[in-house]
Amino acid sequence: MNTDEAFGHAFTAGHDGNHCTCGEHRFAAIHNPERYPFTPELHDSAEDYADVRRHWASPWQLRAELTSEAEQLRWRTIALMTAPDGEPVEDYDWHAQHGGANEPHICHRALWQSNSETIERVLCDAGANFSVWRGIFTYDASHGPTLEAVAALETSLAHYPSLDDARLCQLEQDAACAELLRGWKVPEDLVQAVLTGLGERGCSLCPECESWPVDDILAEHGVVDCAAECGGQVRSRESAPLCHDCAEAEAGPGCDCVTVMVNSKRPSGAAPTRADIFIVRVNCNICYTYVLPHAGIRA
Repeated sequence: MNTDEAFGHAFTAGHDGNHCTCGEHRFAAIHNPERYPFTPELHDSAEDYADVRRHWASPWQLRAELTSEAEQLRWRTIALMTAPDGEPVEDYDWHAQHGGANEPHICHRALWQSNSETIERVLCDAGANFSVWRGIFTYDASHGPTLEAVAALETSLAHYPSLDDARLCQLEQDAACAELLRGWKVPEDLVQAVLTGLGERGCSLCPECESWPVDDILAEHGVVDCAAECGGQVRSRESAPLCHDCAEAEAGPGCDCVTVMVNSKRPSGAAPTRADIFIVRVNCNICYTYVLPHAGIRA
């Protein structure tokens, strides 16, 4: 397996007619069997990264891998894009593909993904020579247009953490919707209503940053917990509503009067209540004596 296949895709413009023409900013790696007649240099950012021993590689291994990456891409000087804190800028897609994008905070994950997409788009539009090595954005520091594009991105990140607020907001909304559907089991047709309710209460779209009053918002839309405390939710504004399964479980022995009533409500999604069950059983010749054992014989 070659370097590109093992550690990421290479994005290169200006060599052998490989320019940005796909519109999706995804390019096949360029493999050059002929090595340069010289050894590529490591930019200070690459040297600084290699100097810190990583748990998976020693400094000399990192230098060898970075040099090999530069040779593969025919770059004279390989550099790492750096964040304001001096750490290398990492690509969200690469880590997602390799199982390393498990950031619990929606806000952090959305910012990471949004910035990664913007970086890739800006560098491609500028015709920059860059790659993703071990999940880190690297670039050709000997290429003028690349240096200008990277400098602009790093300056922008130094002044403001988001490179594209519109995309960031969309990713946060999508992730919050998925969390409501998967984690909170919110009915699909009420997801937008819950998001609106969160906004009206001044809540962020990240449940890890603050608690979401989802139950209160759902209650405003008639979604409450099943009175049998089974953990399910039902849509009802009546007292003591039950989910269909819990209501059916309250049927009397040897009688299906409750089952018939519950099945009549299933198509519409209406939730039966404890009062509904009591009325049905009281009016049933079989269940009457179980519900009111001291009432005597029905006239």
